[in-house]
Amino acid sequence: MSPISDYAVVRVTPDRFRIDRTAPPYPGTAAFVDRVRDRRGEPLGWRLKPLVVMQGAKSRIWPSPAGAIASTKLLTPKQAEAAVAAAPGPEAMP
Repeated sequence: MSPISDYAVVRVTPDRFRIDRTAPPYPGTAAFVDRVRDRRGEPLGWRLKPLVVMQGAKSRIWPSPAGAIASTKLLTPKQAEAAVAAAPGPEAMP
């Protein structure tokens, strides 16, 4: 995980990121950011899948995962880009 403030961004698969809250009182997964593909399998962009109530439209498709993460207002756009770049893959997880 790459800790940024009270939240960490983890790359679950090449097509999915997870936003985790790392600080008490409620640590755990807050949202997923999934790659959206068209019927032919071509990537269209990234969509936010919140698990808790937060900002960010679920129906909107962002061009980058950092844009979807920044839309939640949990991280600034610069923090979101840094978190996505530093997010370890699933092979780095214990």
